[in-house]
Amino acid sequence: MTTRAKEISELGNTGFLELDANGNLGIGTTTPDTKLDVAGTVTADQYNNDAALPTVRPSLLLDFANSKTLDSRITFTRNSIATYYDGKSNVKAEENLFTYSQEVASWPRGSGSTITSNTASAPDGTTTADRILAAANWYGAYRVSLQAGQQYTLSVYVKSNTASNQNFVLFRENSFYVATETATTSWQRFTYTFTVISSTASDYGLWNTGNGIGNDLLVWGMQLEQRSSATSYTATTSSPIVKYQPKLQTASAGTPRFDHDPITSESKGLLIEEARTNLATYSVDFSPGHSNNSLQIVGKAVAPDGTLTASVMQNVTDNGYNYTRIAGLQLTQNETYTYSVFAKAAGTFATNHIWLLGNTAGDSFNFFDLNNGTSGHRSNSNVTSKIQDVGNGWYRCSITFTNSAATGGQEIGVGLAQSNSSPPTSSAGKQVYLWGEQLEVGSFATSFIPTSGSTVTRASDAVELPSSSWYDYSGTLFVECNMTGDTTGNYGNIIQLVEDSGSRWGLIMTNSDNALRPIIYDAPNLTFPSIGTLTYGTDMQLSMTSPNGTQVINSINGGNVITTTATAFPEPTSLYIGKTISDNNNFTGTFKKIAYYPQRLPNATLQAMTEE
Repeated sequence: MTTRAKEISELGNTGFLELDANGNLGIGTTTPDTKLDVAGTVTADQYNNDAALPTVRPSLLLDFANSKTLDSRITFTRNSIATYYDGKSNVKAEENLFTYSQEVASWPRGSGSTITSNTASAPDGTTTADRILAAANWYGAYRVSLQAGQQYTLSVYVKSNTASNQNFVLFRENSFYVATETATTSWQRFTYTFTVISSTASDYGLWNTGNGIGNDLLVWGMQLEQRSSATSYTATTSSPIVKYQPKLQTASAGTPRFDHDPITSESKGLLIEEARTNLATYSVDFSPGHSNNSLQIVGKAVAPDGTLTASVMQNVTDNGYNYTRIAGLQLTQNETYTYSVFAKAAGTFATNHIWLLGNTAGDSFNFFDLNNGTSGHRSNSNVTSKIQDVGNGWYRCSITFTNSAATGGQEIGVGLAQSNSSPPTSSAGKQVYLWGEQLEVGSFATSFIPTSGSTVTRASDAVELPSSSWYDYSGTLFVECNMTGDTTGNYGNIIQLVEDSGSRWGLIMTNSDNALRPIIYDAPNLTFPSIGTLTYGTDMQLSMTSPNGTQVINSINGGNVITTTATAFPEPTSLYIGKTISDNNNFTGTFKKIAYYPQRLPNATLQAMTEE
């Protein structure tokens, strides 16, 4: 018995594996009947039937999902920047290096100071503010070791507990003081940004003024973070908090994007999109270009792209329909639009839901739950919705609607809510983080297009391989792709092998019926039959071959082969991915893999190679 067989045999004593004298391996059985005998359910990401798979190497292999590169022969153009997730880049988001940020009694403090915990209403509406009655030189501080030469920001909410203003200071590194601050009878957030001088453990916190013995203050929400300005408050208990989130990337003009799932980091392959225009002229800042009804911006938070540009939107009143909307819109009647925004529940002050308004009609809005990533609509809504988790509590929420109103007067925007109720209500002081507003013509949201005062158009991605040295007249084409939805044209080009503007073959879909169709066009002859339905947002594996130039044979996702008759079959000179040479009916989605085999593969192979 070989060493490996002995090891397996010994494992069999545990009841997991059994290798018999005939070389049969059993899993969960002691009497295997075949080379591999499993007693139980087999789970696998993919099962390949090697007997049916191709026995010839492809003459062209574009493995975008795994290689994350373009073949050197490919010509790629896009005359604008564009955004995507690279599956590896993260950015620091919420941070608070202090512990027990709402428990002043847990901080070191001067002898004789009187601390009363949870005695007053805090800025978030909870009874968690602490009272400090000063009887010594200082109120309270943290002793921590920070990195010398690095910039930090200290922040805290303070309010006078008497009828008059009172002075105090924020301090750092023991003897290096900050200018005196003044607490009023209203809550204020005080911040101080500084560069650390020494990495020696030092005190950072609140200090009493020299003549302030007997000062009476309410204190809440102490925070220290390593950055140049304060972000929205994050509460801590026994441990500091440092959170990270996937970073939305920006590709320069002419640079391809290999997109990824921001949560799982799965490689989706080459991202190709049709041209779209963001009609929301201030996509990041929700103050200019907006009409805010009972909402106000009260701070900034770390956005999905890692910048401190997300707006912290807060309710001013307890009234329903608190929202911000794009001002001055002139939408086209009966046109289909998609409105999207990135949103996140704002930590300590969080409201749980938002709602997106997509028309002039009062019932045309959808709710989005920022706790569990679900969406729903008000009864009789004519709006469809989608929500995508992009990490660390951020969701991209979108609605698609057909504008029924005449030009002008449309209300498109986002509001705050506490639940999926109608009308939406949210208490005064509740907040949500908002960023990345986008309004575009089309039936789905495309990648984010930043704007700052005017509309911006993201150009289409164009991919061409101007070579056919890999081509064989009776070869087999394999495509694995994921199409997002209806394009703005009548149909979307998936892949086309082109000889000239009137001679091509490949695969397309038609918007009117979501039909997947092989196209064989050699003017004036055209083959254009429906061979199945294309499922949007789902990986599709497609194969196509022609044994003699007069037939076309396809298989979709492992289904039975479909044979159609072609009156002509041109010989191409170029390969176009996601578009064709003579029109703008582009594909929007991702391509994981494209392969061309230089021979007609058997029908069983066409099925096997397209199985998940």
